[in-house]
Amino acid sequence: MPNTTSAKTVFVNSHFGPMKATYVGDVLINLAFINTDDPVLFSRAASPLTQWLADYASQKPTLYNGAMKLEGTPFQQAVWAALSAIPYGQTCSYADIARAIKRPKAYRAVAQACKHNPIALIIPCHRVIAHDGQPGGYAGQSHHPLKVALLEHEQLRQ
Repeated sequence: MPNTTSAKTVFVNSHFGPMKATYVGDVLINLAFINTDDPVLFSRAASPLTQWLADYASQKPTLYNGAMKLEGTPFQQAVWAALSAIPYGQTCSYADIARAIKRPKAYRAVAQACKHNPIALIIPCHRVIAHDGQPGGYAGQSHHPLKVALLEHEQLRQ
């Protein structure tokens, strides 16, 4: 777990709803969609994150060029690296990721690593689907409508 004594949290608006971003200095350590009816003060400051989110909303896939730090086990790190290699608009199964990291029987553990992905959207765990073609879970919930919306958004560009 990173030292969060100097962590700052900002809220950003995305095409798919509000997100909470946590930074230590200028390094992004967490990005998550939030469900809130509470008023939130959104950051209007330009940043690599706000630019990336705007590009994503406009279906201009780009690499995130801000600093990120992913804290996790070596297995989680391997899964998140494999997720980052899934091209925009494409999907693969949990079993595909397990094979890609040379742990072919670890597809359930891959699903758990996706569930614990600290940087949603940029590390595209939403592109991983069940072996039967169903969307599978997202953000710890099964058949999450946000995952379906993200996949449909990316498919529109194809």
